[in-house]
Amino acid sequence: MSVSGANIANPFVTDIGNGTYTTSYTPTTTGTDIVNITLNGVIIGGSPYASVVAAGAAAGATSTATVPGAVTAGTVSTTTVQTRDANGNLLTVGGAAVSVTVAGANNVALVVNGTSPTASPYASSIGPSTIDAASSTANVPASVTAGNVVTYTIVARDSFGNALTTGGHTVVVTITGANTASPTVFDNSNGTYTASYIPLVAGSDNVVITLNTTAISGSPFTTTVN
Repeated sequence: MSVSGANIANPFVTDIGNGTYTTSYTPTTTGTDIVNITLNGVIIGGSPYASVVAAGAAAGATSTATVPGAVTAGTVSTTTVQTRDANGNLLTVGGAAVSVTVAGANNVALVVNGTSPTASPYASSIGPSTIDAASSTANVPASVTAGNVVTYTIVARDSFGNALTTGGHTVVVTITGANTASPTVFDNSNGTYTASYIPLVAGSDNVVITLNTTAISGSPFTTTVN
């Protein structure tokens, strides 16, 4: 007996001693096998036979997934799972128990029929969306001491609160009240901006911070100068 086609084999034939013979092999590749059987060198009736090899049950260890390496916050991230059997053959029917879990900022864990693929968890980085002034923040102290330098750090964020990682936007800081100032704002080119001034008069200052002409979260702020 010899097997060709999707799988190749020359399995051993056992003589049962009663006019019957048995043989077996384990196919690992889906497709069509051609089984040739001869008896005393002569092809038996019906040989060669065609034997269709179908995929086995879905196996997590060999299944694969296509996970976006990078996506933007607020957009749909689509993961495609390709189930395979234990020998890596593609399944063409559904029914497998598949679960996808997103943990942390960039880990996509996949489980197929209770087992994770070798490559799981997959990395998928989430980048910030477009800038949103109303979600952007600044550290403005509630009280300061006259004569000391006060530094503000403004963090540009998207509407989901994610910090931006690039600069290029217009940030304006305006101080009125006991002190008046319009300090220069420095773009740190990493999504943050800094501005400093020295209050000289005790009292209450109002700190207005705008990003692209729109007030950021919490603006105007109030600072007591001691």
